[in-house]
Amino acid sequence: MSFRSLGFEQIAVTIVDEIANLLVGPAESLERACPERGIVLPRDTYAHENVQTEWWYYSGHLFAEDRPFGFELVFFKRRTDQDRFGRILPMRLLGQVNYYAHFAVTDVADGKFRYSHRRSIGAHNAGASVDRHKVWLGDWSARELHSQHLLFAKMNSTSINLALRPVKPLVLQGAGGISYKDEGEASYYLSYSRMLAEGELTVAGNRYDVTGLGWMDHEFGSWTMRAKIQGWDWFAIQLDDGQEIMAFHIRDSSGQPTRFSAAALIDSQGQIRQFGHDAFRISILGRWKSPQTGTIYPSGWSLSIPAVGAELEIIPLLRCQELDTRGSTMIIYWEGACSVRGKLATGSVRGRSYVELVGYDRSHEALTIFDYLLGEIRFRSLGLHLMG
Repeated sequence: MSFRSLGFEQIAVTIVDEIANLLVGPAESLERACPERGIVLPRDTYAHENVQTEWWYYSGHLFAEDRPFGFELVFFKRRTDQDRFGRILPMRLLGQVNYYAHFAVTDVADGKFRYSHRRSIGAHNAGASVDRHKVWLGDWSARELHSQHLLFAKMNSTSINLALRPVKPLVLQGAGGISYKDEGEASYYLSYSRMLAEGELTVAGNRYDVTGLGWMDHEFGSWTMRAKIQGWDWFAIQLDDGQEIMAFHIRDSSGQPTRFSAAALIDSQGQIRQFGHDAFRISILGRWKSPQTGTIYPSGWSLSIPAVGAELEIIPLLRCQELDTRGSTMIIYWEGACSVRGKLATGSVRGRSYVELVGYDRSHEALTIFDYLLGEIRFRSLGLHLMG
């Protein structure tokens, strides 16, 4: 095919791809989730070299005596073989493997939410092991040792140093560990839905001995959230009767839940019961507008699963638990600690939840390479930390 038969954009893509091939090598085909592969444990809790996206997501509720806190620590690994700035420039020119991390603490008593985020372009001072459960970015880390997950992260005068011990087997979410996001688009999805937490939490220079409960999600694979998908609302619920519920709505371009939305109940023995999109309902109870970004989020929900008599109310412990991660993962989202109360078929229940709301801000869709590279200036001006 001659250049005459190609449009300008395709000519530019062809030329830039050839340059990228010479400088950093050709883009590779990456593994996509398929039922035939199956889940291999414990190997699939470690890192994978040939997937596009992978994350280790820890969240939970901590208590210093009667004082409550929430925490989030997440590590992302991203292969950039198929990624571009705009429609032309390959991201692998900057780094074939990039790492990102977010850390947040909710101080309920003081009504304050603190967070920080990092990135490592080209995996400088960051990594994830393929033969053990270990991931790090700078001095932030999550690793498994003697059946405990050891977490460390620090921002200014706030830090966590925790040991989390799973008390239930690893949960295979979705269809045997495959969670579909759209037609033909899926991730492998594993969860520790109940982990006993113990350790130290320092908030604004004040040190606390804490105990509590954590939740860990590990997802990996190569999938695309197409233009028709707006975002998702995700709920991890830990009930005081020893059960957990995971539920999510994947929203289409009009904001309505798609048929790929799903829920699961994990009973006190670790057995999982799955529910399709038409077997549960999440209703919004209120709204909150961020004074920082102007983004409007749902704030308060009811969750109904008729098959198990579940009628739950989920309320944020703080309304402002928004993270602006432009400069690292380049999105603005809400993720925070919530209270839970209501009933199941077995009676009244109470508990705690972490809720993630993605896609209510769409500013990342218009970001350019200059926004990405100049993110360092934003990091420095906010006093945050940028690796790489």
